[in-house]
Amino acid sequence: MSQAQLPKDNAWEAFEKASGKLRDAYKMERSKNCWIIRKFDKNSIAMGEAPWVVTDSGEVIRVGYPLSLEAVLAEVARRTENG
Repeated sequence: MSQAQLPKDNAWEAFEKASGKLRDAYKMERSKNCWIIRKFDKNSIAMGEAPWVVTDSGEVIRVGYPLSLEAVLAEVARRTENG
């Protein structure tokens, strides 16, 4: 079952609250059922700067070892379909 898309401003607020970081140094892009927030271009991720995911339900997930972005996005999709 598909869920309503979380507005971009709400995703930014959830990210800032969970991470303690300001949005100014980050970029946001839309993916299926979530927003992906990165500090750098996806082709040049510095150590310790893995992306964050904010789901349409407002859950904030820090991507990093042992998780990969692909695994997190697959889990978000699975939860959305079953939810």
